[in-house]
Amino acid sequence: MSDRSEKARDEFLSESQEIVEQLNRDLLAIASPAGGGDRPEGRVDPELVNDAFRAVHSLKGLAGLFGVNRMMQLSHHLENLLDALRLGKVAISGDLLDLLFEAVELYQQVIAETGQNGMGETPSPAIEDFIIRVDRASLPEQVAAPAPGLGPGAVPEQPFGEYEIDPMLLAVLTEYEEHRLKENIREGRDLFRIQASFPLLSIDLELENLKLCLKPVGEVITYLPGAGGSDPERIDLEVMLGSSLGPDAVIQAVGSFSVEIVPL
Repeated sequence: MSDRSEKARDEFLSESQEIVEQLNRDLLAIASPAGGGDRPEGRVDPELVNDAFRAVHSLKGLAGLFGVNRMMQLSHHLENLLDALRLGKVAISGDLLDLLFEAVELYQQVIAETGQNGMGETPSPAIEDFIIRVDRASLPEQVAAPAPGLGPGAVPEQPFGEYEIDPMLLAVLTEYEEHRLKENIREGRDLFRIQASFPLLSIDLELENLKLCLKPVGEVITYLPGAGGSDPERIDLEVMLGSSLGPDAVIQAVGSFSVEIVPL
């Protein structure tokens, strides 16, 4: 093995191992939701599912970059399953969690075999069988037939309840963000717009700190550019938050930030 190919292998092994370990930690947290903050016990933090989705997406990109096709194919199909899960098209169950933990074992197997045999590919019947089961689990759950009296002419369900959501806002939301907005409304949470202004040079750190402060009291659904922009050295952002703890808890959570909190 040349020095260049050995270096590529070591880089792949190091990065993929780190991502798989983080994926395993996310799955353990999903399997043992503890509640806390404004989340009742047993309610899975949607950000954990989103983190697992991003981890698998990263593994797919990494495997594609280094030509590890077994891992790339495994990740592609697993990504579809996690995307369906985070969008509420399939539900978390014991069988589905078992499938996800099995994926971690297969990732570890691919990493170990790559470390022993180099970047070359070998057939893997176990992965092929796993992909079939993942694809089956990714199928959207059947929607129950409407109850009597809810046929043609009935008033359709209002996806945003009594909230009047700006169509311009909906136009820029991703499918995942719109789903999370609907879920927060369905669960009876209050919605808040948090308007903030951050120094341009520290925007990433400041925004991350704000999100960390808000996490115990609710779910950050999205953040978008604000309507300001008069100061070229600052960036105005608007955060949409769903919370069941009320405005006082939100105000207390962001006490160290200069923001304006507007209930929707």
